[in-house]
Amino acid sequence: MVMAKKDQFRVGSCHPSTKAWSEILYEFCTNTTVHGLKQIVEHQPYVFRRFTWIVLVLTGLALCLYQMTTAIIYYYSFPVSVNVKINYNKSIRFPAVTICNQNAFRKTLAAEHGWYFLLSDLFAADNISDLDLDKYNSSHLKLYDIFEQIGHNKSDLIVSCVWDSQPCSIDDFNMTMTDYGKCYTFNSDPEQRRYAWRTGAEGSLRLMVNVEQYEYMPGPNQGAGVRIHIHDQEEMPLMKDFGVAIAPGSHGLLGMTMIKALIAIEEVGSWICIAGLAIAKS
Repeated sequence: MVMAKKDQFRVGSCHPSTKAWSEILYEFCTNTTVHGLKQIVEHQPYVFRRFTWIVLVLTGLALCLYQMTTAIIYYYSFPVSVNVKINYNKSIRFPAVTICNQNAFRKTLAAEHGWYFLLSDLFAADNISDLDLDKYNSSHLKLYDIFEQIGHNKSDLIVSCVWDSQPCSIDDFNMTMTDYGKCYTFNSDPEQRRYAWRTGAEGSLRLMVNVEQYEYMPGPNQGAGVRIHIHDQEEMPLMKDFGVAIAPGSHGLLGMTMIKALIAIEEVGSWICIAGLAIAKS
């Protein structure tokens, strides 16, 4: 009797009862948090209701697979929202360089034309209207003609010139009348732009100038030396506002960085939008 009970206990402990896969699936569907599975497997007499839930679950599964597939395909297409490209220019457009003598008039030329005392009194007077031009027989004179005729010549001002490690001459400078008087501009023609193949001192413009300080006389400007302005070919050089003064007997270095700004212009109906500013068409 004891042995039989022992065998019965051994058989019951080593061979437990197992559930069928349909029962396991039913328990999973009734306890899962996935919407719709519980309504599909539950015991109910309404076939149409079960069919509706099957359609809804399959539709949701199809949409989920579709979204996952399109997201994976889009990810492996490596899309970008900003394109960044670095361009290394082999040449750089060289700007225009305007140089002026701080002294507007040469003393010897002013004396030869008989304008020395006229100019001295002209720029010393507080009110030009009080100046008697007939006294100097100069009522017909134009200030432009005075600057042009007795200003410093480029042949006397520019002693040597080197650009991009190559020698240049005074023929590469054109006379420019500025708010500082008679000046000379290198690379002034926008139709014949110069390009530098190197940056830094090797691709720069190097000048040696003679300010002729012994020719200085009273005039519209103060100080001694030269005034230099770096600008675009199509830009009027404003020497008083942007020019850099270099004193006599010194060595000056001027560097610059070019910034190019592009302004978007868009037409919207009867308006023209420029950088966010709306302007009505005429």
